[in-house]
Parts: sequence; structure tokens; C-alpha cells
Amino acid sequence: MGKQTSDYTFKNNFIIKNMTKSKKNKLNDYYTPDSIFYDKDNEIILEHSSTGDRKVHIGELTQFIEYAINSPNDKKKSLIIFLDGSSKHAPKVEKEHDRLKKYIDDLFIYLNLKYINFIGIVKYSKELNNLDLEILYSKCKKVLERR
Repeated sequence: MGKQTSDYTFKNNFIIKNMTKSKKNKLNDYYTPDSIFYDKDNEIILEHSSTGDRKVHIGELTQFIEYAINSPNDKKKSLIIFLDGSSKHAPKVEKEHDRLKKYIDDLFIYLNLKYINFIGIVKYSKELNNLDLEILYSKCKKVLERR
């Protein structure tokens, strides 16, 4: 299965139990995450990374934070990045956690992050599909948690 196919499969098949999947993923002119789920209190942004490009993860984090700060709603926002690279040098959860946490701690901490509830990274597996949100959170390496 090619990388593009695994991204397509993730976007079309992944669900979070008891949450509604948004039919529209474009959040603003510059930000179109892979999947968005919501309930009355939460908005969950999912990014699936099959390429393993570390710079992309920093970009996804930055876009998510900008969206959360300027969002038109006051729902609690969460970002989960699913690492699905299979190459010899594919990013590892621990290393990506440390990389993104450095940006949170050294740069983004100065911003108003009050609507950000959770940021996590997890190695993708099919067993993560259709889990309750709290269980999915528990499977992630937490970059930021305010729950």
C-alpha cells in the first residue's frame, strides 16, 4: 500500500467512538487537517503522518496552535499526530514528542493556549480505531495536557 493510499485510508476510515466526524476539514484559508471530530465540548484534530517528515510535524503543530488561538468557537481543542512511517529512519514517538515539546516549552508557551486541551503523538495501529477519546488520549505520548 502506497503512502498516499495509507493517508487516504486513514482519513476515510478512522473514527473516535461517540464523536461526530466533520464532513468538512478546511478550518481556514491555510489549515486543512486530515480529520476533525467533535462533540459539544471538544474539537479533536487528527494528523496522519505516513511520510515521517519531521518538519511537517512542526508545521502541523504551528497550524493547530494558530487555529486554536483564533478559533471562532470556545470548544477545547486537541491535536493527535499519528506516526505511520515504516522506513528505516521513520520518526519515533519519543523523538517527535521531544521535538514538539521543545517548541511548546520554548516558543508557544508565551501564547494564550487556554483553549488547547491536549497535544499528543502516537504510533499508528489499526487497534486505535474506534476507541473512546479518553482511551485514545491514554495511548498517546503527551506533548501538552490541560485536562
